[in-house]
Amino acid sequence: MRKILFFFLIPSFLLAIEEKEGTFGGDFLRIERGYICGDIESVSQNPAIIGTLEGPSFLFGYKSYLCETKYSSLALSIPFKNIAILYSLNYLDYGRIKETTHNSKDGTGREYSADSICSRFGLGVKTKNAGFGGNINIVRESINDINADGIETSFGFIFNPIESLFLGGSIKNITLKSLSFIKEKEIFPKEFGIGVGYKKRKIAFNLDLLTSDDRKFDASLGFKWFINSLFFLNVGYIDKNPDFGLSFNHKNISISYNFLPLSFESVHSISVTIQPQIDTDETLIFNPL
Repeated sequence: MRKILFFFLIPSFLLAIEEKEGTFGGDFLRIERGYICGDIESVSQNPAIIGTLEGPSFLFGYKSYLCETKYSSLALSIPFKNIAILYSLNYLDYGRIKETTHNSKDGTGREYSADSICSRFGLGVKTKNAGFGGNINIVRESINDINADGIETSFGFIFNPIESLFLGGSIKNITLKSLSFIKEKEIFPKEFGIGVGYKKRKIAFNLDLLTSDDRKFDASLGFKWFINSLFFLNVGYIDKNPDFGLSFNHKNISISYNFLPLSFESVHSISVTIQPQIDTDETLIFNPL
């Protein structure tokens, strides 16, 4: 099952294993999902969110992903009046991968280690009813002791035309330096997206329309219900899969758990966010979720 799932997730991986050429093509960046008009957990989806955060914010996330892979992330955002900066570190460990060839489909007896790491530097600017932002991602992908380095950038905006309504858009993964192990070069999967967010008292809603160089249009849908001042529920539809979550909030700390049930394996994730306390009973400009 593990070999089949890796083939599904990262088609170029077989080439990297057998010929030591090619890369994952930055596919691991797709693991970071969120909403274009979201919160700090969505800055990878729209860097304009950086400038809209209320006060300093710190995020730690951990995800038990497919094929026994593990994904960890750290993010820190610091505002300075109408400007905010962000740094995040994201690490994906693919674990030990069995080598297979055309003649040894059950394995050659050798194994490979593989991982990906991304350092993100972001800047966001906020005006009265709009926000703009951009980031630069420095990516390193490794198979055993062979590394591929690349750089990409992303841009986005958020607009608040009327109370409770948010509109946004983003262009992600514009390649500045292609990933390359030895000969093969691959650009990052460029993505385009537009989204709408709505928040009013006890509910919040998000809808995104996304497309990319290698995919047709996808839709992401999210609904959040604030049960009380301590708990809220998340229900979403991301990448053609349902997503369920529960969050606990107390003062300036939020702990969230999400469950993504797939037909072949489930994904569990947990995140801890520390930021100034936000009153969820009132509509807040530039805090759509």
